[in-house]
Amino acid sequence: MISKLSLSEIEFPNHFLEYSENECPLFWKYQLAGLKKLPEKVEIIRNEINKSGCVIISSLNLVKFKINLKKRIFLGLCSQVGTAVEHNYGKKDYIWDIKPRKYIGSFPTFSEHNLEAPLHTDSQYLIKPEKYVALFVIKKASCGGGETIVLRYEDILNTLPKSIQGKECLKILKNSLFPFATPSIFCEHESHVILAPVISNEGSIRYRFDTIEQGLRCSGFSDKEKVARIWALNFFRKHIDNHPCILKLSLNDGEVLFLNNQKLLHGRTGFTDSNRHILRIRMNSL
Repeated sequence: MISKLSLSEIEFPNHFLEYSENECPLFWKYQLAGLKKLPEKVEIIRNEINKSGCVIISSLNLVKFKINLKKRIFLGLCSQVGTAVEHNYGKKDYIWDIKPRKYIGSFPTFSEHNLEAPLHTDSQYLIKPEKYVALFVIKKASCGGGETIVLRYEDILNTLPKSIQGKECLKILKNSLFPFATPSIFCEHESHVILAPVISNEGSIRYRFDTIEQGLRCSGFSDKEKVARIWALNFFRKHIDNHPCILKLSLNDGEVLFLNNQKLLHGRTGFTDSNRHILRIRMNSL
């Protein structure tokens, strides 16, 4: 069961309207810092993410505001929980629009299309992936698709070692370096990869099947080195795709999902409604 937290008692003042073009995370962090009861709610959000992996925020009281101000207040809320991070270094793109795009690169990322997004963590291609991710539903898919799926890392660890093959898979994921390729929209060079284990010694996970698959094509690994990695990846994918602890979330317009990007895999079902619109912000710890 995923915890839900209502912010219906938090009133966002109308004078915020005059700042709707301001895109600075620190500005909005301090604008929201003075709102009554918000600091204690933020503490609950942070504790819940760290303990359970995710939390849903309902009743955000933003219906009266236009999209630009909704984005800024979302940025301010996220900047209370963590430190907002640019999606592309130096471009100040703290808020990312997740909706189908007409033109995508040769190695697209999930936010650019309407197909299924299998379980993964975000920014697995970075040296240090962000700790938190927030998803704000501006418009859910009217077709019934586009539902969020989540799976806790600890639930995977509870089941994977129960078989001999599972133990071997876990050993490879922990002790081998895997090449993670960067999607086209975040990097000009499709052959850019970073090397890291899927499961770290610190107890965190980074995983996305297709970025590793692409990385293996671009890397200098020998065929012998690839064999064990490919076997472990395929075994792991089958294990998590059929995991009994997968939860499916049908998020409504105005709801926000905060998740721990190092302790929770997330994905979504495919959809046909081209008007589906989600906002994403990635954060490091404060």
